Amino acid sequence: KLSESIMDLRNNLFFFIKNLEDSSLEASTFYIDSLRYIQDIGEDISYLTKISYEHVNNNHSKLKLSQIRDLKDISEHIDFILQGSINAFEDNSLSKLDAVLTKKDVIATSFKEKIDSQILRTRSTETSPKNTTLYFNILLKSKDMMEHKINLIDTFYTNIKHLKELK
Repeated sequence: KLSESIMDLRNNLFFFIKNLEDSSLEASTFYIDSLRYIQDIGEDISYLTKISYEHVNNNHSKLKLSQIRDLKDISEHIDFILQGSINAFEDNSLSKLDAVLTKKDVIATSFKEKIDSQILRTRSTETSPKNTTLYFNILLKSKDMMEHKINLIDTFYTNIKHLKELK
């Protein structure tokens, strides 16, 4: 369903650009950039769903408690970005969007720490190759997805801020 919605947006790109005023080059660029990030997020979600399903469907071992804790921490970062941006959009607040964007370095550091921790665990303790592969795939794809979300929010923030400056 998500893929279909994204495809509809992509299919309407021509008509969106065609119907804009001549001076709306920035709006067209904004739409194209936003669509690209939305498409990337959709692909990330699809990939995460597929690899997780295949792992479970093939009866591979479950993730270790330390991996689950790490992913829970990552999930909290994702929730913060999602909820923070929803609140900012509902309140039409650039300052709330700015607050969300200021967390991107903290989130990037958290991903790096999780990756480094798993590398150390892989080298020092006995872990399943399938388990470790799934964990790294989830972690790395979640990192990509988070970057796409932040880029989408940043694109919106930058364009809205620019429009407000023009007024």
